[in-house]
Amino acid sequence: MHGQSDPNSQWPDAGSIPLARPDLTAVPLDENVAIYDEVGQVLVMLNPTAAAVLERCDGAATFEMIVNSLAADHDEDVETVRQDVWHTMRKLASIGLLVEAR
Repeated sequence: MHGQSDPNSQWPDAGSIPLARPDLTAVPLDENVAIYDEVGQVLVMLNPTAAAVLERCDGAATFEMIVNSLAADHDEDVETVRQDVWHTMRKLASIGLLVEAR
């Protein structure tokens, strides 16, 4: 998993292709999404923003494509969205829900 072992890593960068682990189970709960990791036997609650980021991490879209998609969908400033998505992806990767597809 790229970006997890080196705390100084700049992952994800514009060309990174993040992938949500395919073995995760997602269950909508009110406005949040519960993600169950059967391997680690962990339940993680994601707010709607984090869930939208994870949902777009399909192993095909680059970081920059995900940022642009979210910015367009929510009519938000691209630079603000880029920072939020970067931090969200770092957190998701640090808990093992997101990996680099390459």
